[in-house]
Amino acid sequence: MPIILVGEKLISPFIILRTDKEAQHVMQSIEKEKGYLLQQAKEIVNSQVLNPYIASNDVIKLIALTNDEKMKRNISVITAINKDGIALSRVPLIALRGDYHFQIYPWGRVLSTWQSVTTVGVGRIIPLLIVGGYPILRESILEGAVVTAYSIDDEYTRSFHSKYLPKNIHLAFYSQAEGIVGDTFTNSEKKLVRKYFNSGTDFIQKNQSNFLVRNNKTYYFVKNISFEGLENTKPGGMLIFLPRFPLVEGIFISTIISILFFILGVVIHRRHRKKDRLPHSIYLIVLLSLALFIANLAIYLSIIENKTFNINELPQTIYNSILKFEPEWGIIDFSAEQFITIKLISGGETINVAQANIEYDPLQIKVLDIITIKSFCDPNFFIEKNIDNENGLVTIICGRPSGFTDDIGILAELLVQPLQSGEFSLHFGPETKVLAHDGLGTNVLRQATNASFNVLQQFSSVSTSLPSISTVLFSYSHPNNERWYKTRNVIVSWPRISDRAQYLYAIDQSADTSLHDGQSTTDNILNIQTPGDGIYYMHVAAVDTKGNIGSTAHIKIKVDSTPPATPSIKASDYNPSIGEVVRIEINSNDEMSGLQKTYYYKVNDGIRLPLGHELAIPFQESGTYIITARAFDNAGNFSDADITIKVK
Repeated sequence: MPIILVGEKLISPFIILRTDKEAQHVMQSIEKEKGYLLQQAKEIVNSQVLNPYIASNDVIKLIALTNDEKMKRNISVITAINKDGIALSRVPLIALRGDYHFQIYPWGRVLSTWQSVTTVGVGRIIPLLIVGGYPILRESILEGAVVTAYSIDDEYTRSFHSKYLPKNIHLAFYSQAEGIVGDTFTNSEKKLVRKYFNSGTDFIQKNQSNFLVRNNKTYYFVKNISFEGLENTKPGGMLIFLPRFPLVEGIFISTIISILFFILGVVIHRRHRKKDRLPHSIYLIVLLSLALFIANLAIYLSIIENKTFNINELPQTIYNSILKFEPEWGIIDFSAEQFITIKLISGGETINVAQANIEYDPLQIKVLDIITIKSFCDPNFFIEKNIDNENGLVTIICGRPSGFTDDIGILAELLVQPLQSGEFSLHFGPETKVLAHDGLGTNVLRQATNASFNVLQQFSSVSTSLPSISTVLFSYSHPNNERWYKTRNVIVSWPRISDRAQYLYAIDQSADTSLHDGQSTTDNILNIQTPGDGIYYMHVAAVDTKGNIGSTAHIKIKVDSTPPATPSIKASDYNPSIGEVVRIEINSNDEMSGLQKTYYYKVNDGIRLPLGHELAIPFQESGTYIITARAFDNAGNFSDADITIKVK
């Protein structure tokens, strides 16, 4: 089932105008969805059905009531938040309660200022969601908030499509981090769409738009809409697939040109006939007009065919699997056990074996259980499932003999109990791997992302006169202190102690700097640049009205803003003959965050595909081919290079 892409130079202005109109309609529909969610949150708050139980922190009652409200209002997620910003109930994600909503989510930070909010954003485990939130106020005091949300997945995408768009238009929502998260295509089409519109392509990385795709005999014009999130974020967007009919368009264009030629020929013929200069017959003009119609149509269809890029199922193995923890960061309550999912995101490759070695500090947490009921592995093929709480190691090895073909799957879930307040991390060990179902056991793991969490024993402790704010210092620009980020601009915040409080701060590369003097601020948020790339630490200490300095808070920031080295591309033959296979080898390096295993490559103006550092390309037609390679580092920076192959 091939897909063909055509550059926007071949797109008629009429099609672009029509697609822009549909895009505007879609954005208006998104605003309607936001408005509905906000209205539901407001109604829940005004009904006061949850308010007394939020005030008393009655988690059990809140879970039952929020579940009732969710079912009644047809909403994906409802979260009840108390005055300290703690999520007491999140239905249906009950296991993810206890996080500090006012601190870690941009819409939570808006709610903490007593304002209602709507947005499209990224959750801790939901790649893309639409949010509406409303604060609970009583006598000018913030007592909590209610947040309603739609989780954008296949089910929501189909629902959105049926409410707002014609049947022949397809949609695909995507997040910047994970690629397509919901679409309206059938299973056979879905695999190709998700494979070729992956997170490494310019469609998502650069918001590339206005392309023609062909699926079998159906053509679609693709419009890319990027969503604007809070705080100047770009959480993701939407691809609109508008049907097109090149043959009909070619006939229409050729007919118009032929009619104009015929009219012009008749006018000229009549003028010359009056002067008896030319004996041309009207029949000759008709024949010439018909010939022009056929020539124009052939040229139009030939241009489309020649300027397109065919994409078929690749003979090479795709290298695009990611293992990550979900959630991968957060500020959580000491009393709440946490379910942390080990999630696999593939780029279309079929998987049959996975191994995860997870390292942690056994003094900080205890792993209570490994839950595999949702695992993509066959229950009869768990080779190892072991918890070693003495040495801080979890080992999971499992397989699926028939192969796992979905784009997203769960390897296992960990039930974790914090043992003390402070930070803890989960690390994928060096033995972690994902093997393709290709008969060779090829390791297709592109990246394994570690996780970090901050455990709070009592949120209310921040109200003391001289507190330690170390347990609630948080960077929402760099939330996971085990992940590399490509921006040097760091935003750090903490709960305000009082209106008169002052704070000392510093940024350096020492993990335990103790603040006794230095720069100060009266705000509880900092926007600061790291001096360069590397591992830095932000330090903050509160100062009381008498000038006494509290204990210093620390947070680790890992920054790599420099692209990896320009890839070197070597070909076995730069001037092959038709039918020959050329072997390509791609290499690069990155000294700071390290290089991702996968390279993205494309031929001419096609879509970038993720593969290993070696590939073989058969050339079936003569011509000049430009092979472009893109290398990513672990912070998401990339660099490109290309070579030219001339096929004789």
